[in-house]
Amino acid sequence: RDAPDFTAPRVFGGFAFSDQHVAAGVWSAFPAACFMLPEIQLSAAGEQTWLTLNRIAHTDSDIDRFWNTLDTEFDRLEELLSSTLSKGEMPMLNMLRFPLSEDNWSAMIARATGEMRAGRLVKVVLARTSEAVFDRPVDPLRALGRLERHYPDTYRFLIEPTAGQAFFGATPELLIRTTGQKLWTAAVAGSRRRGLTPTEDAALERELMGSDKERHEHQIVVSMLRERLTPLTESIRMPDTPSVIKLSNIQHLYTPVSAVLSHSTSIFDLVEQLHPTPARGGSPREAALSLIDQLEEIGRGWYAAPVGWVSAHGDGLFSVAIRSAVSKGSRARLYAGAGIVADSAADKEWDETAVKFKPLMDALMATEGARDGRPQS
Repeated sequence: RDAPDFTAPRVFGGFAFSDQHVAAGVWSAFPAACFMLPEIQLSAAGEQTWLTLNRIAHTDSDIDRFWNTLDTEFDRLEELLSSTLSKGEMPMLNMLRFPLSEDNWSAMIARATGEMRAGRLVKVVLARTSEAVFDRPVDPLRALGRLERHYPDTYRFLIEPTAGQAFFGATPELLIRTTGQKLWTAAVAGSRRRGLTPTEDAALERELMGSDKERHEHQIVVSMLRERLTPLTESIRMPDTPSVIKLSNIQHLYTPVSAVLSHSTSIFDLVEQLHPTPARGGSPREAALSLIDQLEEIGRGWYAAPVGWVSAHGDGLFSVAIRSAVSKGSRARLYAGAGIVADSAADKEWDETAVKFKPLMDALMATEGARDGRPQS
């Protein structure tokens, strides 16, 4: 039967942030790279929804049995959609802690800005974590539903290699999208919280657009995208001035980029070229990654790494897995990062990461008093 291209089989998965990744602890189910072809694939575009069943067929396979299986999966899907996914009690938070103290965070920022004053570094992105323990296993699918409702203009993802161990989130950041020879990416760097009123929100947007520090941080990412894509493309389009992209709790400087590849290039090669961008690693890349390894005591796992899909035609999409959490049983670890440049202030960067914890904290029913990212009594 004829079917649109978007219904073709896709492999889904992603990579660890670093090639030094060790699959242990909450990341024990996540190797350095993991991709899977789902047996059942549901695709929606506009008013069309398609169910694709991926099975190995042999010359003696019973095709009628495949069709019957597809009908069975349709029935199961209808039952799932009308089930108790949105019902029942939410997990209760038993414990929430922030392993990195504010004093140690300040020391990290001081070390990074010292490297910049010495001329060895232009920018580095440093991350911290929060650890949550609930009274029952985390339900990542339910959390993802909450993220979809509150952050619809994001790329939502859920990777669950083993039952009870999942990585999920809602990221505003596209790493790469390709269709044939066409390519899309974006620079997302520099941020302010959202205002409580339209007037305050507009003032924060003007402050963001007028900040030399934020514009400098953003321009580093824009320049990197142009530098790395130019040898691979015959044309690149990007605006000279960034705009602002607004999410429910935060707003970012945003520069969309589109290009036409000069020759056929695997999306995996493009991912390798772009990851990590200065928005997630730093500049120069190797110096920034070395400093991250030295300063961050808790491994990033798949945080800030590429997650996405590749189609049977070789097209694909990878987002950058920020605003994310990894869960194992009743335990969850949340990550938040901040771009550090020479004039960064530790207290402001601490507050920025606190804002970035909020989407996943809300989705997992974290307590109101824990949202400022400071240790809780």
